[in-house]
Amino acid sequence: AAIGAGLGILFKHKKDLKIIQIWHSLGAIKKFGYQVLYKKQNRMFANAMRMHKNYDLIVSTSKQTTNYFSAAFNYPQEKFINYGLPRIDYILNKTETNKEKIYNKYPEFKNKKIILYTPTFRCSNHEYKIQSLIKSIDSNDYILVVKLHACISNKNNVKDVCTCPEFTSLQLLSVADYVITDYSAISIEASILNKPIFIYAYDLEEYKKYPGLNVDLYSEFKGYVFKDAKKLFKTLSQQKYDINIVKNYRKKYIQNTKKTSARKIADKIVEMSGYSVKASEGEYFKYS
Repeated sequence: AAIGAGLGILFKHKKDLKIIQIWHSLGAIKKFGYQVLYKKQNRMFANAMRMHKNYDLIVSTSKQTTNYFSAAFNYPQEKFINYGLPRIDYILNKTETNKEKIYNKYPEFKNKKIILYTPTFRCSNHEYKIQSLIKSIDSNDYILVVKLHACISNKNNVKDVCTCPEFTSLQLLSVADYVITDYSAISIEASILNKPIFIYAYDLEEYKKYPGLNVDLYSEFKGYVFKDAKKLFKTLSQQKYDINIVKNYRKKYIQNTKKTSARKIADKIVEMSGYSVKASEGEYFKYS
């Protein structure tokens, strides 16, 4: 079985090759793929390039997420399996290990509240308004850690902020007391660990127009969506977060939190390959 997006597009495959799409995100807060082909010529180009074609199965995280993925990949819902992604297992299994590693590198994190800010990708001409956030936070009691999207080449606006380059956003969730994001699916990942989530959406109206949003953030995070950094921190510092909002969000977008996502996917690959023993049971014996 081949796993990924690129292998399913222009190449010719053997008839018995199976292709499983594992997307890089736990969900789809913002629209993508066929959802954003608003112009006729863009859809024609996508069809010519066979964008998101030849998938036998697509891994999703919940029925709600499958609704969005189905539109984005242009596939019927029966092609989806709501097993969850292996990163769910990683987050649940490695929290304490990651926490220990981070504290060893940054012992000062133990004495203050950690705010992890992880904005989604924006084009180079878009402002991230990180300085507004920095100026709003009380550095005596809090440490702001900023993790920009990996595709952002210009990181000059985070020179004077803690970025923890040795660790990923997923690892930093282990020590975060609060998570601030916008249209990034890190909100779904943070919900796995029941982290208080704040939405810093100063350009919400612009993002609604393009690429567009699948999720109504005001509805999902009622009372915790802000366009102004000062108001956001004022609410955060009150420390009266309604964690049921996060729990309900997780239930909606993560169906499997039993640390079995990777095993279930592996078992499905083995099943599709014609083996008689599950991947989780050890050696494989092919049907005669």
